[in-house]
Amino acid sequence: VILPGGRIDLIANILGAEFIVELKICGAGYSKSYAEGGFDQLREYLLAREQTRGYLLVFDARAGQEGDAAIPERVDLGGGLLAFCVVVDIRGMR
Repeated sequence: VILPGGRIDLIANILGAEFIVELKICGAGYSKSYAEGGFDQLREYLLAREQTRGYLLVFDARAGQEGDAAIPERVDLGGGLLAFCVVVDIRGMR
């Protein structure tokens, strides 16, 4: 779906409920801030689709993923909007 803020990576319609998912990669040349930029994208998509919750799925190839390097699991986007993040550790996967 193309919106003024970009393209939604995935919209899943499950039993009539819409789930907006943004996909990002971290590591392998992509920074943590690039991946976290997905939260800003989600905010715009949620507003455009009149939804209150979105999901960021990050495929993470970095060596360090804990502490300060961790991507937050939940972010308050303001205005009653929430983003939930799932990080998939892809180190060593081929």
